[in-house]
Amino acid sequence: MKEYENRKLDMYSDVCDQDKAFFKLWNSFIHDVTIEKMLLNKDTLNTCIRFIHANSDKLKDMRMNLLMHLLALNNYRLLTAEQVYSLMKEYDKIQQIAN
Repeated sequence: MKEYENRKLDMYSDVCDQDKAFFKLWNSFIHDVTIEKMLLNKDTLNTCIRFIHANSDKLKDMRMNLLMHLLALNNYRLLTAEQVYSLMKEYDKIQQIAN
């Protein structure tokens, strides 16, 4: 399933490689998490926190991709603006510790 999703993402010619890499990472994480349990809208914040922590090394150069994704989740009312802000602070803190 993951390979199929990755091939579909690769077919988009109007999406940059870094965006594709981010969404492959996100989709893989979501796939693995949903094997454990079904995700609900109320789980979005905790899922994002887990994603940031689990992939901190791979997200090193993807700050803008992460922010745009979180803003999309905010646009769909799955995260509040305050939650987006706190998630980005958490990302920044992790990246600072890593460097």
